[in-house]
Amino acid sequence: MSLVEFFVSYPEFIRRVRDISRHSMFKTELELSIIDADPENTQEFLSSLLNVYLWILDGEIEIKKRGINPSEHVFARGIITRIIRNLAYPYLMVNKTRLQKNLQILANWLSSIKLQQSELGISPSEYNEEYPSALLEMRALSFVRATDNFFFTIIDESPIRKLFEDVMVESKKLIARFNINRLDFINFARFYPETTAPVLRMKELLDISVQFWDGKKYPLSPPDFITMLAEYYLTVKASELLLDRVPPCEDLKDKLRWGPKGFRGVVYYFTDENCSVCRELEKLIDFWDLIGYLESNKIRAIIAERSSIEGKMLFDACFVKGTPSLLYGILFLHGIAVPNVNLRNKEERIRLKKHFRKIFQEFWFPPLQTIEIRNIVDLWRIIESPLLKYEREYILRNYRD
Repeated sequence: MSLVEFFVSYPEFIRRVRDISRHSMFKTELELSIIDADPENTQEFLSSLLNVYLWILDGEIEIKKRGINPSEHVFARGIITRIIRNLAYPYLMVNKTRLQKNLQILANWLSSIKLQQSELGISPSEYNEEYPSALLEMRALSFVRATDNFFFTIIDESPIRKLFEDVMVESKKLIARFNINRLDFINFARFYPETTAPVLRMKELLDISVQFWDGKKYPLSPPDFITMLAEYYLTVKASELLLDRVPPCEDLKDKLRWGPKGFRGVVYYFTDENCSVCRELEKLIDFWDLIGYLESNKIRAIIAERSSIEGKMLFDACFVKGTPSLLYGILFLHGIAVPNVNLRNKEERIRLKKHFRKIFQEFWFPPLQTIEIRNIVDLWRIIESPLLKYEREYILRNYRD
């Protein structure tokens, strides 16, 4: 049973994690940890995490089909997403204390989720997926340094290359399934975009990979590439489940037990108090006028801030990297540009209003967006791992150890 496996395995996994503390190379404290467990033991733990994620998502869909909107499912998925995309074996991109706290919070939320499901008479399927061993073979990859902080990972014939190509093929098949039967999915995503976000993220990673993969190299360092591929694999497994489980939704609106009566959907606005663009955007009265307009038209606007534990987990569950970002229905906007306008000029204020209206217009039945990255900085912003420059340098200098 995946839940039992998780509760048994995570204390043992924590014991096998060792912090990398101050290092003379940088004269600073590293957030990295090293996993002292064998790849097989690490794979078992990650397999239990993956199966718990799918179990949570399965139950979350069943509960939301009934018009209920619990929060623990999303937060728990956020923690699992964070751990999976922070691991490039044998390196873990969080310190041991933070990992332990996150796993303890996850265990507490899982207990609450189990009780909710029992109360509602829901028994999600148990999953027995095996986490790909190829994702633990980062050190089999080679790389070239193009500039001080710009790398290419060389991906020769190997299990990693096969996994990457298989994931790309599978994601194309899933997008084809979505496009054939998208109406029910979009109706569900109107009210629960935080649940359907894995499909949007999978489409983003597919677009980016098609654009930047030339059959031999990828413009990321090996640890960044492995964490991206781990996230890509997770979104594919989640998308398979979503496309199988999301129900016909003609009557979902009548079942809703949350939000204002007759409300028409949800918009998430992701912000960060340390984001300068967020501060500039939030100074504009036109932006808040449009938020108010949405709510007056029974579209609920939820402001998600990165400052709390729950906020961080919501960011991770929805695969949000840059801020400010918007998620509504099946539209996912990474970063909102703030036009450079003179607010005292009437014509420029009209142009600003049109800019915001274009962002917020109600496209309930669009195709999934196609992402085009125009420069390498934008690519890093959307898919790069949370490694700091000196932490990446530490890994690459000790790469074959």
